[in-house]
Amino acid sequence: MPAVIDYTFAADLMARLVGASPDESTIRVKTDHQNFSEVACLFQKGSARGRQPYFTVLTPTGVTGVRTKILQHEEFKGREVQIWNDPHDRLLLIVDNQIKVRHARTDQNKVVGAGRAVEPFLKSLGISVDLLEKVIKSPDDHVAFLDAGAWAEANAQLRGSALDAEGLTEGGKIKMNKGNYTVGAIAHELFHLHEHDRAGGLGPFLLEGCTEYFTQEALGIDQRWTRTGSLGPCTVYSENTQAIRKVLDNGGITREDIINAYFNGEQEQIEKIVRSDWA
Repeated sequence: MPAVIDYTFAADLMARLVGASPDESTIRVKTDHQNFSEVACLFQKGSARGRQPYFTVLTPTGVTGVRTKILQHEEFKGREVQIWNDPHDRLLLIVDNQIKVRHARTDQNKVVGAGRAVEPFLKSLGISVDLLEKVIKSPDDHVAFLDAGAWAEANAQLRGSALDAEGLTEGGKIKMNKGNYTVGAIAHELFHLHEHDRAGGLGPFLLEGCTEYFTQEALGIDQRWTRTGSLGPCTVYSENTQAIRKVLDNGGITREDIINAYFNGEQEQIEKIVRSDWA
């Protein structure tokens, strides 16, 4: 039975992105996140596309194990599933199919959530997490959330709309656009914090592609969306990540090549990726 809850926080987004209506079903996934025993995941049954129906799942970001539990849920077994982040980064506590707590996380809590998602991923690659642990322990010392005026000034050196940009990393510090950022955007900047100085040799397009590729792997999502922007919610670095996945699928480069180029700054791998058929 669908949970009887208020979908207001997600209904507008889903309607705009995939044509979902507010009365779509909710799958409840048990998690160990703080005191929240269940997280609501709004999903949309898509068209058959000549095969079995597929699902788009809107899931909170930075909650350990959600992807695995979604894919193991009986509703999704044997089905094609695309998992997206909930751009509002909200957690819902569901008891007897009723919302008991809607938890809008603080800026600092979102930093911790992003850090906790990135930490095991970096450890699995053998990357030191000493700096990341400092960020998690003292978010205010490493991540600044800037209002519109301060963000426009900080963002002046970047191309594109300041409104659309979510964050930037420079001088070992992360600056976030307080008016438009997600937990996923913080995770993205945390990867920039760990990139090797020579990784810039990949060029801006491929560098961002690698960063977002790692971000989506760490968060367990297939597509990342911004919260807002000049054109409303939009996907993040889609073309960049598609380029990275293209050369991985074609066998032109390996995942190890990307890891060594990005985190270790190995010149041979950097040049190999740049020369690959990514365009």
